[in-house]
Amino acid sequence: MVEVNEKLYVSAEAFFTQLAESVAYDVCEATGKKIRPKQLHKGYSYHKKLKNKVGRKGDVKVVITEFSIPTSYCAEFHSYGGVNKLGYHIEKIDTDCIGVTYMEDFIGNTKMANMNFRIMNAIYKNRAKKKARRMLRAMETYIKENGNKVGTATKESVK
Repeated sequence: MVEVNEKLYVSAEAFFTQLAESVAYDVCEATGKKIRPKQLHKGYSYHKKLKNKVGRKGDVKVVITEFSIPTSYCAEFHSYGGVNKLGYHIEKIDTDCIGVTYMEDFIGNTKMANMNFRIMNAIYKNRAKKKARRMLRAMETYIKENGNKVGTATKESVK
């Protein structure tokens, strides 16, 4: 399991809106359906193709398991090997200051898949934490550069 806690200097509303816009963009890229962030909700699902750590592509069903504005977003990625889970929990510290907890986990369909994940997690955990921190900081920078405005995502910003 990967867990990262970061203090970001943006509003909870702006962070969550940017996150929701990124998810809506992902839905559009995966399915061709243009949706607005306000159409997302707990239970929303779609299918997409993803590459695994060794570069093989596979079909994945994405299910939003938690969508509480502006405090939490969680999703599960169901594949042939198991379920990858990710989540963002947002705690408002001040007007323009939040604590964000980002989590990733995997539950394999077999004991072998779980064991393989534990081994790979031991190897890649620090790299995954660094990547998560960079991603959170990039979101913070993007929101600040756009005046901490809600609803400022563009196609280029969410890639």
